[in-house]
Amino acid sequence: MNVPPTDITNASNSQIKRIDQEILDHEDAIRELRSRRNLLMPVSRLPVEVLCAIFMCVPDKSRYYRWHWITVTHTCRLFRTIALNCPALWSTPDFTKPKLAYEMIKRSKMAPLTIQVIPEYPLTPRVVDAVSVGLKQLPRINKIHLLASGDNMYKLLSGVHDPAPFLRTLILDSIHTRVESYVLRPDFLGGDAPQLTHVDLSSCHLSWDSCFLRNLIYLRMHYPGPPVPTLGQFIIALTGMPQLQVLDLDCALPDSTYTRTDEKSYVDLPCLRKLYIAGTLSECAIFITHVYIPPSATVHIKAICEQPEKDSVTPGLINQVCRWLTVSRDTTKTTIRSDAGIPLIKGLLVEMSKFELVIEAWGSESIANPTTMCHPASTHRSATNSGSLKLELNWSRTVTSQLYNELVVAVCSLLPLRQLRNLLVKNEYPVDSLTFVKAFGLLPNVHTVTIVSDSAKEVIEALNPAPTVPISTDSSSATLP
Repeated sequence: MNVPPTDITNASNSQIKRIDQEILDHEDAIRELRSRRNLLMPVSRLPVEVLCAIFMCVPDKSRYYRWHWITVTHTCRLFRTIALNCPALWSTPDFTKPKLAYEMIKRSKMAPLTIQVIPEYPLTPRVVDAVSVGLKQLPRINKIHLLASGDNMYKLLSGVHDPAPFLRTLILDSIHTRVESYVLRPDFLGGDAPQLTHVDLSSCHLSWDSCFLRNLIYLRMHYPGPPVPTLGQFIIALTGMPQLQVLDLDCALPDSTYTRTDEKSYVDLPCLRKLYIAGTLSECAIFITHVYIPPSATVHIKAICEQPEKDSVTPGLINQVCRWLTVSRDTTKTTIRSDAGIPLIKGLLVEMSKFELVIEAWGSESIANPTTMCHPASTHRSATNSGSLKLELNWSRTVTSQLYNELVVAVCSLLPLRQLRNLLVKNEYPVDSLTFVKAFGLLPNVHTVTIVSDSAKEVIEALNPAPTVPISTDSSSATLP
């Protein structure tokens, strides 16, 4: 009896389907057995809270795989279930993948949310829409970090008018817009972010009367654009930050000393640990004479000077700034308060070029060896080796050697250098012995002096007028007994 081919084919297909189903059943059984076996492992008996904490320690970025942390959901059934139900693990949406970002916002439930957009993100319309959805979660946003052009910043923030009761960190960088800053509207965040302690703004203008400039621990403001704050606004804002630890201002200083009679003329920042200010020399002088800096703070001042011609006001302003520096305030009668425990300077670097004078000081001898930290062959110094005081003065044209030496004396003569151990001078101008004595004194405790110029002999003569040992004029470095 002949069986039609179609019947044979149907019978074969039926058997294949049954076998495939048996394979699936066995695979399900194997997976179930493996899952039960995994549950017997010690790691599976850890509390859910502990496993969640471990998952949170997985780096959120890898050199080779952006979503490296998500692999925890592929380890086993238990890990996947716990990870999918751990809101904190999904609380930083990745907006490079809008669909993933929507899902992460959903899985984060009510966990504090971080909204972050960095230059690596191509701000396509879909990405902008996804970020806008994330910013609507203001009642639970903990951190906002946006780096975007002015146009995209407007698209992202134009609808952000609700209060942010749990916002702690605000970082906005309107990139490529130094000429015209992005202006934050008065109704931004509804004017209400009571937990905000960290504000970092670049090319974004925020009024100094803003309620966001209160109770901060960290404030960085670069290129905010006009109008600049009045001295009264500036002092009132800083007075509202008694716990401020880091202050970083570039082109954001008051340019006038005018204050109303009912306004304070100075402000005390007792918790300040790190200060960086950059502006014109007159702006830096206004700041340094109206803001009290504690002796323990690290200070970096970068001042743009008018051309320091003869009889100009530049040397006087430089002298004024230096007199109010923390390290030299022990010799100045201030109206703010007297200081105790003025830090000593044990290492000093002086760099003199055609358009710049840099003074950097260290207070600890263990890290204050300029010959190793600032070797002439090194063009960059490690941030960890930065001094406790750094003063940079810049001008647009070269000055005469005589006037340059006068500027060096105006700065260095006010510094307490009697405990100085290590000195490095790198200069493009000759320094005579008289100028050196006026600038640095006799330096009774100095151990190592490094001169990167042709002035080594003059410097040694200034330090040791009657040398008992021969002095080599061929070497640019000498070690004193």
